[in-house]
Amino acid sequence: MRSEQAALVLALAVLSAEARADGPAYELFALSRGSTRPVECGGASRAAAGRWERARFPGLGRYCDALAVGHSLLGASPEAAIAAARAADAALPGRAAPVVLEARALFRSGKTPEAWEQFQRAQGLDPQSLRAPEALGDAARCAFAAGSHEQASLLYRRLVPQLDLLAEEGDRIRILVEAGMLAMSFGPDHLAEAVGYLAEARRRPNLPGLADVVIAAFALAADRQGHGEEAALAASEASGPWQLEGRREKASRAVGPSLPILPAGELDAMIALLAERRDRELAVERWTSFLDGAAKGPEAYLAHGRARRDALQRRKGRLQ
Repeated sequence: MRSEQAALVLALAVLSAEARADGPAYELFALSRGSTRPVECGGASRAAAGRWERARFPGLGRYCDALAVGHSLLGASPEAAIAAARAADAALPGRAAPVVLEARALFRSGKTPEAWEQFQRAQGLDPQSLRAPEALGDAARCAFAAGSHEQASLLYRRLVPQLDLLAEEGDRIRILVEAGMLAMSFGPDHLAEAVGYLAEARRRPNLPGLADVVIAAFALAADRQGHGEEAALAASEASGPWQLEGRREKASRAVGPSLPILPAGELDAMIALLAERRDRELAVERWTSFLDGAAKGPEAYLAHGRARRDALQRRKGRLQ
């Protein structure tokens, strides 16, 4: 607890020092906070309004400082960000911004159901509370992970046009993969939307740890769409199925970095498709585990998986 309090104090001191500075460094600092800063904590262009609001709401300064501290600590210490969010809420109760901050910190702490409840609460307080792309991205991923797929789909659709406002290319690619895989989960009528997202992910730079995920997701969508040659060409660009298989095993033991969020069973189908020309036994095994784990999925996808598994088994029988 003392270390978290010390981190809060240190971050607040840094923020205060930067706020007093002039020149390009402060301008960059202001820009970095612009997308997550709530309207009531606006910058220099709102100076007159800010003075009036401080007179009306004496806790506004503490509120804005606590939010700035919380956002600065989101990645390094979600627990400290939660403390800052609650301090902001205590300084100026009833605003949505502290609730969004707490929701994002809870999601980073692995407390998905609690985080999704807070995101929904924030939307109830202010329908515009998720206008910042970073917050919108966390809310979409949280809804997906919590099983609220319809709401997650709406959030991803709002986010994708703003994708390039996210700071990290890896985050942009993960969002596109998740949006595509989620769209595909609604059934064959949504395959065109899924392929659109996944083709855009494939167009972007290859990043270590994500390239095979992107290729496998796109290949699976294209194959389900009936574009077998395009799917096979894409699959041939992957390093193989083994990186995804290793991630699958780590995920089952809750060890190591996580993949983009995927609907149940879909990682098995992605591995199976990549394995068909390189490790036939693994391909049969993963198509079988896909069929076992996706019993509630769209029947067209189950039929597709059964057809591919049966074809591999017939081919294996002819070779024996």
